[in-house]
Amino acid sequence: MRQDVDLDEGNQWFAYSVDKADPLCQKFDDLIRRGLIPKTGILYKYLADVIEIYYDRCQEYDREVVEFFNTIQHLGGRRTMNYIRGPMFIGQGKKGSMHDNFSCKMNLGGPSESVCNKEQAGYTVRSGVIKPLSLFHYALATKRDQAVPFLASPLVSVIPCSLSNGGNAIKPSIEFDARLKKCVGLNIDVDIDFVKSNEVTPDFLNEHIDTEVLISSVTTLDNGVSMPCVTDFLPKGGKTGEAMSASLLSTIKALQICESCVKRIPSREHILNYTDTCKSHCDACLSRMSVCEECERQGHTSHLPCLRACSNCLEQGELCFRRVFLVLSADCEEGNKAAFKKKNPSKTPPLTQSSVCCP
Repeated sequence: MRQDVDLDEGNQWFAYSVDKADPLCQKFDDLIRRGLIPKTGILYKYLADVIEIYYDRCQEYDREVVEFFNTIQHLGGRRTMNYIRGPMFIGQGKKGSMHDNFSCKMNLGGPSESVCNKEQAGYTVRSGVIKPLSLFHYALATKRDQAVPFLASPLVSVIPCSLSNGGNAIKPSIEFDARLKKCVGLNIDVDIDFVKSNEVTPDFLNEHIDTEVLISSVTTLDNGVSMPCVTDFLPKGGKTGEAMSASLLSTIKALQICESCVKRIPSREHILNYTDTCKSHCDACLSRMSVCEECERQGHTSHLPCLRACSNCLEQGELCFRRVFLVLSADCEEGNKAAFKKKNPSKTPPLTQSSVCCP
């Protein structure tokens, strides 16, 4: 409390009345001053944000606090995060009583679900080659000093790799994803119009609802770098020999796109689709099964497209980094065995050998 007192001599005096702080506040302040509770720690940042919310509803949460709550949600689930955060200002609304006065009593407090979603990493529920992971594998594989390329020339550096996959069963369900704002669990996109115009039958679910996720990892042949780069969500009736063979071939084609072209090709929900952007073949070389005179003058040393620099890298005058897959491995499920038994040399990528590895 402050009071002003005017005296006859013209002097002005100020009287102060100081209330003693709560014992908890005194101890907390003492610990902060002694450095036992650092201002960079999660405890200080969390309490500072929660207290500031009382004074400013638009207070922005510290990024580390949001990451802390995202970690809790990842490890313990949404219920665990809600249990810690509490009901907050339930029933108050955006312009509730707490906005004008301090009549609202808050629980532990914390960032909301929408705030936490904004700080989470990107993800995808589509099948295919995940572009950020593919680029990250390129970055790790090309920056290693001990890496030995399969083919090295002034134009191209080819990294020998293997592709292996394994399936994990998932619970069949159709759920609404709040971040993507779409229903997930099917291998097709659905909306209200689709539901109204289609009848859901057991045959429909058997054909479209996902029951397994197939994870494919890319590994350099020296076993120096290995990373899962491909996901495939499959329904119960989707693992036929024809479907698996087509999926493997399209995956290899997408993974054998050079690093520069992967950066150029736009992705859809983080999925990289194969396009003809990365062109490295020559019809004359393929017909004669050797390097033609024109390609030899350019510096090419092989007639195989997967061992040649692409046209984009040649135009830019940069070294072309690309992968070549020499080994395919999978478990002994019927779909995989049927895919490997299919013989169609005309569609098989060059320098690709298929082998089935039993567990």
